[in-house]
This record gives sequence, C-alpha cells and structure tokens, in this order.
Amino acid sequence: MKDFIIPQRIVVFALMAVVLLSPMLVSIAEASPRSKTIFFDDFTSRSLSSSWIVEKTGLGGTISLSKGVLTLTTPPSGTVGASVTIYRHITPPTNGFTLSARVSSSQLTTFALRIHCGSPPIFWSTNGAQYEIDNGVENKQLMAVWESPSGWTWTNVYGPSLTNTWYTIEMKVKPSPFTITWNVYNSKGKLLGTYTTTNLGISYSSISYVCLEVWNGPASYHIDWVKATN
Repeated sequence: MKDFIIPQRIVVFALMAVVLLSPMLVSIAEASPRSKTIFFDDFTSRSLSSSWIVEKTGLGGTISLSKGVLTLTTPPSGTVGASVTIYRHITPPTNGFTLSARVSSSQLTTFALRIHCGSPPIFWSTNGAQYEIDNGVENKQLMAVWESPSGWTWTNVYGPSLTNTWYTIEMKVKPSPFTITWNVYNSKGKLLGTYTTTNLGISYSSISYVCLEVWNGPASYHIDWVKATN
C-alpha cells in the first residue's frame, strides 16, 4: 500500500483559513456570552420547593402543582383583598439580572411577576416593580408597574387578546444606571411589546425577593417555569 501524502498547497491553504477565521470565531464567542442561572424552577416536584415562601391574606386562594405546572388561584367569587403570593430571596448580582416566567390564563385578570425591595409583606406593597396584568386598572393590559420618585406608576406594554395561550414575560434589571426593561414574547418567542425606564424610586441594592402573585379576581394563572439569570 502506498502512503497517502497531503499536497503541500492544501496544508498552506488550511493554515491560512485558520489564521483568517480565528479573530471572527473569537468575536462571536465574546459577543454571545452564556448566561448564568441564578435559579430555575419548572415545578416538576409534587410540592413547592422549600426556597419559596407562601403569603396569603386569609381570604381564600389556592396553590397547586400538576404535570409540571404551578397554578395560583383566588376564590371564584372574586373576593376583594384575597391574594396568593409565593416569593423567594434573591441577592442581586453586581452586573444585573433577568427575571422571566412562562404564564397562561383563561381569564386574564390579576397577576404579577415582581421584584420586591425590603421586607415582606408583599401584597399591597408598592416597594418594588412588577409585570402586572390587571383587568381592574387598564382593562386586561400587560403593564410595567414600578415605584417611581412620584409614587406607584404604570404604563401599558401589550394588550393580550388570547386566553389559554403561553406568554413569556421578562424583566431585565441593570444596576448602573439602574434600569428596568419589561419584555413580553408569544409562545414562539416573538417580541410583542417592550418598555424601559430609569425613573425609579427604589434602589438596585434594596432588591431582596422575586415573587409570583394573584389577587382579587377571580384569577387563575398557570406558570410553566420561572427563572432568574445574569
């Protein structure tokens, strides 16, 4: 059997290609850094993780887990003041973080994905910022809501028209300058709405909890997963 010899010019061309493409590959790697998971919960356990703390007002409401979906529900009567909140501690990273959740509902009533500043209780507090849908405030609009220097403030981001469909809601939080961006995506990942503000009456360092909450209603929301990354 004869030895297979690679022509010298092929070797030269290969080495030239490596030299030319190396800066491009490095640039792509630098432009697409991997996000680090702070926490992720897809609710596949039979019970709620011990990392979550439950807060209720005592006027009714339930928490259930089934087939990897968390459901938060207020009484069918729509009792004013009834609320169900789950929250967990977070230490905000020095370079910011993104909080997101995949949610669905047949009613599109009252729900919030929230970052809370300071101590509990969570319900009725304006010490924080949240992604909120509230049929009693802006007629089923998905709103960016936050504590500004002038008080509790909100603006519409998107008006969802489809029930029983999955939306991904996201809050991107940056420390310097302190900025929050609210994004909402459809089930295929298409951006439906966005809003950004730096007009905040809270401080980045005071962020202490992330929360999921329903109240008044009647409200019933399904949460497929919730996560924080940076």
